[in-house]
Amino acid sequence: MILTEKDRKEIKGLHAAGNSVRSVSDALGWSYTTVYMVVTGRAWSDYYDKARSREYVRAYRERKRMKGQAA
Repeated sequence: MILTEKDRKEIKGLHAAGNSVRSVSDALGWSYTTVYMVVTGRAWSDYYDKARSREYVRAYRERKRMKGQAA
């Protein structure tokens, strides 16, 4: 299966609605890693680059922390 732009939008929309990465992956049939990478905005080429990987994880955690404070 090839991930399309429609799939990416659906994944991001479901996650933004409060669903966990695991529940989105189970509901749509994509792997946890694929859904996680869409949600965090990562590309497969970033997966093996440790510096970029740390940067993405740091940014994702900051967005998650800020989202929790806004509630």
